Amino acid sequence: MAPHSPRDQFPLTNARLARRRPSERDRRARLLYLTNAGERFMSDLNERANVLRDEMLKGLEDEDLEVALRVFEQVMENATRR
Repeated sequence: MAPHSPRDQFPLTNARLARRRPSERDRRARLLYLTNAGERFMSDLNERANVLRDEMLKGLEDEDLEVALRVFEQVMENATRR
């Protein structure tokens, strides 16, 4: 397996959706910030996710969703006890 360059490890920066800057508090750290293009991409992604969620939950009552969430929370709690 060929070694990776640091640029290979940051596809968001390669796509110009984010940029890396050194931390002012920690010289060892690099912080990742969204660019304007990254902000637009995330806005579009969130809008698409909202449409998909609305389609998936269509016809379900709020009470039914609350029961489903409680069931899923209990299942996850049971799974973490193992």
